[in-house]
Amino acid sequence: GHEMALNMVDGVRPNNVMVQAGLRFLHREVAKGRPVLIHCNEGKSRAPMLAMLYLSTLHPTDNFERDYPIHRDVFQTLYPPMQMHPKLERFLMENWSMPYDLHT
Repeated sequence: GHEMALNMVDGVRPNNVMVQAGLRFLHREVAKGRPVLIHCNEGKSRAPMLAMLYLSTLHPTDNFERDYPIHRDVFQTLYPPMQMHPKLERFLMENWSMPYDLHT
């Protein structure tokens, strides 16, 4: 289908399997030329986290410590409502350069 719901909760560390499924869905829909809306209840933490992680798979970095803060700050400029929950921020930092497989 053209919809996917991920049962992510603010304040709880995301499950890598769930995040991987979300990233694959995004990649598949974007590759088909379909517009994609990523949203959560308030649009401040979970949706921006998934969007940032997806964008990181399109533009991988070889220097996390240098590049992650830059990417985060650019995304914050593009999407000012972002207020990342600390546990989701930690998840992003730990998984920023993880080689997600978007093609299965």
